[in-house]
Amino acid sequence: MNHKIGNNIKIPPLFLGTYKHKKYTILKEIVEIGLRHGIVGFDSAPSYNTEKLLGKIIRENLNVSAINRSNLFISTKIDPWQMQSSNKSIDYYVDQAIKNLGIDYLDQLLIHWPIPDSFENTWDSFVKIYETGKVKVIGVCNVRRRHLLDLMDIGIPPMVVQNERHPLRTDEDTLKFCQDNQITYEAYSPVGQMNIQLQNSKTLNNLALKYNKSLGQIIMRWHIETGSVPVFMTTKPSRIKEYTEISNFSLADEDVKSISSLNKDYKIFLESISCPGF
Repeated sequence: MNHKIGNNIKIPPLFLGTYKHKKYTILKEIVEIGLRHGIVGFDSAPSYNTEKLLGKIIRENLNVSAINRSNLFISTKIDPWQMQSSNKSIDYYVDQAIKNLGIDYLDQLLIHWPIPDSFENTWDSFVKIYETGKVKVIGVCNVRRRHLLDLMDIGIPPMVVQNERHPLRTDEDTLKFCQDNQITYEAYSPVGQMNIQLQNSKTLNNLALKYNKSLGQIIMRWHIETGSVPVFMTTKPSRIKEYTEISNFSLADEDVKSISSLNKDYKIFLESISCPGF
């Protein structure tokens, strides 16, 4: 089920992330299998070094298939070093991303980290860029409620939040704020890189048996049931098929709650490393 936001843009129910995909042949296989299984959302960032690769693969598939650009949803980010750059404006980096991807516009542009001295100024630039039509959806990553409150009165509130979320880090406070304010919540690392705690979880393993599904499918369905959009990464083609086959079942309310109860506020990507002063 697509998520609709204020300007009637539909955000896909699943995204395929490109973090760590540095080889063209591997990324091409993953993207093309994703397209065949109905995935139209693709997530990148300058720091991933995948914008040019992703753009090339997308263009190749547009040339030989019935896929239309308008059906795809391509997302990238503005990284901290770009926010702090004193000699180039954010507009320059947005134009560079569009050029790297070889497209005419971005479906989604996100602030990658809420760098303290640049966050609000960058968001003001995002609002102005959005008004030009170069970008259809603007949002932020790796934030908490207080960051969102800081932005709510600057032109346009964030349309999307993309945070780390999985059963070991349910991020309930931010998720609820987003749902209360009609902000789409996207969850990266949605299966928690299948941490050993998740692999060994009696709760998850019992649910996998109950529903005759894999652990990953149970977790991905939990995201859908709780209102977040999974942004997942994989190098295994079989994983794409697995994660897209989650629409033929739903979790009972008590099972959703039991998965959420696994929360330990465990984070894979530490804020203090990526965002000093967070």
